[in-house]
Amino acid sequence: MSLSKLLEFYPYSASALSETRFEFPSVDGTLSDNWTSELTEEQFFKESMRKNPFLPKENDLDVKTMELFFEMEQRCLTYNSRFNELFANAKLVEILTAWRTHVRTIMGDCYATYGKINSGATVSVATGNSPLERFAEPTMTHELFTLKMQHGPYNWDMMPYNVGDIVFHNGSVTKTVPKSAKINRVINPEPSCNSFEQAAYGATMQRRLLHVGIDLSTAQEIHRKLAHEASISGLYATKDLTSASALIYTELCKWLLSHEWYSALDACRSHRTWVDRSPIYDFGHYWKLQQFATMGNGFCFELETIIFLGLMRAVAEVSGQEFLTYSCYCYGDDMIVPTSLSKNLSSVIKAVGFLENREKSFDSGPFRESCGGDFLAGHDVRSVYFKMAASNHYELTVMANQVWDKYHTRFSELPQIALFWAKIIDLIPDDARLWGPSSLGDIVLHGPYEPAVKTNKYKGDSFRCWAVEPATLTSIGHIIHKGVHPSTFAKLACGGYLRGRGIVPVIRADGTTEHRYQQFAAPGTKFKHVKKWVRYYQYPSMIDEQDPLSIFQHLPNADRRIVARTQRDYVQLTVDKKHSLIRKFAAKLQHLVDKQGDFAPLGVDLGLYEFSFD
Repeated sequence: MSLSKLLEFYPYSASALSETRFEFPSVDGTLSDNWTSELTEEQFFKESMRKNPFLPKENDLDVKTMELFFEMEQRCLTYNSRFNELFANAKLVEILTAWRTHVRTIMGDCYATYGKINSGATVSVATGNSPLERFAEPTMTHELFTLKMQHGPYNWDMMPYNVGDIVFHNGSVTKTVPKSAKINRVINPEPSCNSFEQAAYGATMQRRLLHVGIDLSTAQEIHRKLAHEASISGLYATKDLTSASALIYTELCKWLLSHEWYSALDACRSHRTWVDRSPIYDFGHYWKLQQFATMGNGFCFELETIIFLGLMRAVAEVSGQEFLTYSCYCYGDDMIVPTSLSKNLSSVIKAVGFLENREKSFDSGPFRESCGGDFLAGHDVRSVYFKMAASNHYELTVMANQVWDKYHTRFSELPQIALFWAKIIDLIPDDARLWGPSSLGDIVLHGPYEPAVKTNKYKGDSFRCWAVEPATLTSIGHIIHKGVHPSTFAKLACGGYLRGRGIVPVIRADGTTEHRYQQFAAPGTKFKHVKKWVRYYQYPSMIDEQDPLSIFQHLPNADRRIVARTQRDYVQLTVDKKHSLIRKFAAKLQHLVDKQGDFAPLGVDLGLYEFSFD
């Protein structure tokens, strides 16, 4: 099974698919007069594979990607070294000053809440790691260590790792991951302690954005709605930048941020990143970064949003349209700005070193694009995009569902797309066509066929579905036995970061109970899709959400162990058991600490473009 089988059904060659782009027609009158079924099918076959990173490639995309990375670094270096030249233009000085005011107003005082622990890759652990694996050997840059030493020993006590286990790194590491058939994406996993601190400052910035009306959790949906309205009214322009985060250079951040904010963010970011080669050396070494925050930095996205939001508001203020200050919207580098400000904003973007993506920026005509929404004269005209390799039956199921969910109500008008969907189904063997309701998502195949259903004695239906299983499993017990400092384990356990991964009772076939550690996916493991029977109820646990008391109608038929939990003394028994386990846990920790002995003190050596503005 491979993508080549699907490419046989396309009217374009595989090499042309990544270069072919659909051109939207001009709209006079209503869209229905211009948008035909033939255009929908043409768009589908031109666009659906254009972003697929698994298309056949003629060149080494890693080389091309790193060339772009160093090109952006060179651009940052130019602006870092010549930043003062921007102040030669009086109007630009006015904009830079207003920009700084807006950014500092949004960010407020500098402080960080407790950091967030995620499962992303670090310099030493692959993605999908658990908190215990992440901090079993905590990694940190010297700059962050210096900052934390200034805060005293209390600061170390609050951290979810042991200071004596810290391994120092000079910075992040540079890797590439698939993005499209034309280019890969550069990512820079950070040291684990740096990532923890970065996430804390990122969370603070996210809350500050809430105070000015930008909710990052819902911003994408709002952007799509605004793009829809703008495609009708033309009142808003949508802007997109090329390599925006890679062009936020350090001197710009030093100008825009307050001293407190800059010092804190500069200390917890990586100043260098490991590269296999560079334009200077043809061997692996640490590259001194000219950009302020790479992709993989825990506060990169939030800082990027604040910087571009402040820029739009500064342009509105200096343009004499201050009343439009709060009509600017930003999500990363995805900007929506009143059309009257579009020309001036584009000019400032170019002057301060950023690159506007003209293919994805629109300020005239009936088309607008923002946050994955494409709208032409008020109509959603976005095609589906296949980004999988079609290497197994599950991936074919997902691709078939994309086509079905988007177009099945119009199959009679779109015979070529309907035929394409049928050909995908033909590539899936009968025993792998796991039909089911669309409400279950991509774990089943959507379509007009009846699913295979099993009904149990409680009248609960089970569907045959796809399930994900990791190839390699691990457990807290396995990680502990490899060697983890007791204080690290205690901090993570007491902080709730190991919830659901401790010892659980397992009932054997003979009715006896065995206690074992809960298993979960090991870091960096591959996943496989297997077929399983999964229960699907009209109501969760067969209980009507509108009538929660209906649970008592089901309890008499339930397992005896569930009925036992309704007894009056159940709560007290549970509390007593919990207290007993806590006492055993504390005693075990004390034993481990006593066995480990005292730790020796940690000894570390601290060691201008053309510019016009109307």
